[in-house]
Amino acid sequence: MNNENVPEYISFFTVDGNEFLRHRYEGSSIISIELKRKKRGSFIFRDEKELLAYWLSEHVFSDAPHPTLISEYGFNRTALEGLKKSIPGLRVIYTLHNNHLAAPYRYGSKIKPELQDFMDHLAEYDAVVVLTDEQRIDIMKQFAPLANIHVIPHHVPDFPSISATRDPMKVVLVGRYTSIKGQLDAIEAFREVSTRFPQATLELYGRGPDEEEIRKAIGAAGLVDQVRIMGFTDNSLATFEGAALSLQPSYMEGYALSLQESMASGCVPVAYDFKYGARAQITNGEDGILVDTGNIRELAAAIILLLSDPKYLMTLSSAARNCKRSSTQQQVVQSWGVLFRNVRSEVESNLAI
Repeated sequence: MNNENVPEYISFFTVDGNEFLRHRYEGSSIISIELKRKKRGSFIFRDEKELLAYWLSEHVFSDAPHPTLISEYGFNRTALEGLKKSIPGLRVIYTLHNNHLAAPYRYGSKIKPELQDFMDHLAEYDAVVVLTDEQRIDIMKQFAPLANIHVIPHHVPDFPSISATRDPMKVVLVGRYTSIKGQLDAIEAFREVSTRFPQATLELYGRGPDEEEIRKAIGAAGLVDQVRIMGFTDNSLATFEGAALSLQPSYMEGYALSLQESMASGCVPVAYDFKYGARAQITNGEDGILVDTGNIRELAAAIILLLSDPKYLMTLSSAARNCKRSSTQQQVVQSWGVLFRNVRSEVESNLAI
């Protein structure tokens, strides 16, 4: 550390105490990375992307003929596309498991800064996989009708039944304590819910940087007896099994596993209609309720509707538990297999030429 308590370099050591990697900094930026090899001396890289390219070419793909790489990180595209020039037959499949749009996360919004370069080169990639048809269509509307954009959703796993006693007045929200997850909206909505159902409770599970702000909001709303911060849970299935409703008032979300867990547990979801996930997972009014994103009054109204009509709630609960619209594991494996074969056949055709 320097006199201003900012790192000048960070060293990485093997378990036997030998330094093998050193990141040098200028301010908060890496200016060089030194990789120390016992028999081959040191290698200097300008940034982590250069180090990534070296590691892949020299170690991962050194004995792999015509490899295919899946990358979830579009910001590595420069390094990965550069590797294709030195590794014969290499193909890269990129995946987008979240919204590519910046706030307010709707069509027409700016591209997230970290993905702008990636999206500007969409036509150049071997394949890009998204999770929903909606995202694929939005990308093509904004950029071009590209044939290399594919849809392969997450599969719905078979969740075991916990057989917990369900509290008909308990509402839960499982998610990181951060503004994007909508806990503050849920608290504000519960102010109105509590006037109709003072016995109703809202339990917030998770952890994150906004916990203190959430605590203050609960106190300011006068809901300390109705809204509880529960902390992190490693058993979300039991949490959902014991509640009547789950909330997902996220402003931006991927294809949420927590939403699938809630539905598989028969805990009826009330979710903001965020792109690209909720509307692909919930059939509004049949196995859950979709609410306009940011509409706190509608969120409260949906909660009140379900708490006040146990018969309707039970119907939605049964439908949610039996919901299997998303792909099965076998279907996902088959879809990836088809994509791999298509990408490989293209490689073989190009090599033959």
